[in-house]
Parts: sequence; C-alpha cells; structure tokens
Amino acid sequence: MQSARTALLLDRNDGICNQSMGLVLVHMRLHGDAGLHFQQARTLNPHDVNIAGDYASWLNYGGQPQQSLAVLERAILLDPLPPVWFWEVKGSALFLLGRYAEAIDAYRKAGDQFFIHAFLAAAYAHLDEMENAHVAVKATLSRQPDLSLGYLAHLPFADPSSFELFLSGFRKAGFL
Repeated sequence: MQSARTALLLDRNDGICNQSMGLVLVHMRLHGDAGLHFQQARTLNPHDVNIAGDYASWLNYGGQPQQSLAVLERAILLDPLPPVWFWEVKGSALFLLGRYAEAIDAYRKAGDQFFIHAFLAAAYAHLDEMENAHVAVKATLSRQPDLSLGYLAHLPFADPSSFELFLSGFRKAGFL
C-alpha cells in the first residue's frame, strides 16, 4: 500500500500508478476504490493490455465475468500475444460463466503455477471429470503442499456467488 501511495503522490496521472493502487485495493477487498483506480488507469492508458487484464480480473472478483470477457477480447485484438497470466483471468471469466471446457483451454495457456492447477481442478470437477480433477489437485499440491480451502478462501471476491462457484469446485475436486 505504501509503495502504491508513494507512486500516486509522485504522479497521479500515470496509468501504471493507478493500476498498482487498484491491485492493492482489490486484495484489501476495497473493490469500489479499486474500480476507481482501474478506470483512471484505463483512461490514461486505454491500449495497455496489462491494465486491461487487471481491470478484467477486478470485474471477475466483482461478479461481472461477461464484462470481463469483453474487456479481455478487446485487449487481445490489440495484442494477440498477451502476457501468460492474462489467460488465467480469461479462464476465470469463462469459469464464472459456467463455460468450464473453455476455461480449461484458457487455464492450460496460463502457466504452471499452483493456483492455475487448482483452478483447473475446480473446472474439471464442475464437468464431473473427476480423474482429471484429481490429477490437477495432485499437480497443485506438488507445487504448494500446504494448500487448503482456507488458503483458497483468501481469493478477494466481492461477489459471494462467484466465490462459492470456485469454492464448490475446489471442494468437489478434493481440496480440504
């Protein structure tokens, strides 16, 4: 928070400074304030794919996956080779829309981090592909052995129904 505040004090009209504050505020669960900073960042840097991706993530956490997906699709038109983390945001938007098979395709492009495997496990579980869900759980735990539902509960969702959709997938996949 202090670094984001300092950055804004140095230049309030820098999109990346506003983006950074938006990210901090999302994880502090101050979603309304985060949205103001993301909007400012987008106004200042309308073609920045990283800002668009973080804004789309904020939309996902706020229960607006359809809008998130639209933002992501426009961003991909600007940069057809977005950063790898971008696919996690797109996968999560698709997941929240109940488009689990498409979410899996996006998550597979998102890298090899433990949380990507956890999201894959939840998506497979919602599709009742339990063998694949269990493989993804094992992949998650091999990267983060102490991962639990309690840890996953820290995802900064403002929208309870969106959070519950992920949580039910994690439970069904076998996370404790």
